[in-house]
Amino acid sequence: MSPRPDTFRTCEFWIGRAGAGKTYGCLAAMAEELRRSPRGFPLLLLVPEQATAQMERRLAAWPGLVGGYARARVFSFQHLARQALAAGGGELGPTLGETGRVMLLRR
Repeated sequence: MSPRPDTFRTCEFWIGRAGAGKTYGCLAAMAEELRRSPRGFPLLLLVPEQATAQMERRLAAWPGLVGGYARARVFSFQHLARQALAAGGGELGPTLGETGRVMLLRR
């Protein structure tokens, strides 16, 4: 089954070594798209767990986005997995804590 034209989305991967400007480029591209079209499909930025709050702050403080933004969303890998499972009717089961991992490894 092919996707409907109104549901087609694109995905961009920005790869490169540290200091190459990946983060700046992603945020600049998102800010430009938000300025160009404040309404539309959500723009997702996928970052490591520890960087989500920092990226949200950087995007909110981006020059030219004075009124804020509603389309942009910053997700960690785990948060994106939870959202995908919830949207598909699935549910993320309970995870093992440190004690459970130790018990499992000792078997």
